[in-house]
Amino acid sequence: FQECILAIFARHRGMLGQIARGLREFQQEISESFLPVADLKMTRLADIYATVPAVQKIERTLDEFFTIRTTLRLLIAHCLQLNPEDPNTSEIGHAMHELMQRIPNSGGAEMPQVRQVGAICLDTRPSLILIEAYRHAQFMCRRRFDKDPPELMVNGMPAREFLAAGFDTHVDNHFPYVDIHLYFVFFEVLK
Repeated sequence: FQECILAIFARHRGMLGQIARGLREFQQEISESFLPVADLKMTRLADIYATVPAVQKIERTLDEFFTIRTTLRLLIAHCLQLNPEDPNTSEIGHAMHELMQRIPNSGGAEMPQVRQVGAICLDTRPSLILIEAYRHAQFMCRRRFDKDPPELMVNGMPAREFLAAGFDTHVDNHFPYVDIHLYFVFFEVLK
């Protein structure tokens, strides 16, 4: 069973890149099909969404696909991480912990030791995950735009002050959750 789900997990690893390429090609084709005339601006896919039912159907299909894909990958990762002694599953690891180690300036060394049951972090701390997502978005902003983003505020105070005050350590501020999903939501919102 584990070999089968590991093969599925590995086989679909590059899927997002393929879909992104396809969407870029589709966007380019739409833009070229609706070239601007005179002083009109270039047509974007978002501009025709409400009036072209085919685009709405594509979006609904992609939403369903990504929901199913995310669910399937979560279940596979969870099953594989429940048996960490299996040498075939070592590449899966605990996603959030590994992410903190791979991304520059993540502060991974500062992350508290987490307890995991499969893909579920038993001590998910949203404020820490928000700050990590901000650091990664900040890195992207600096790399892509050569600018510093605005300072991150957590509960009305700068993130550094929030951490220094120890608000994130209160027992009500952490709970069992799939921490990597929370990270991705925060990261997309901040981006």
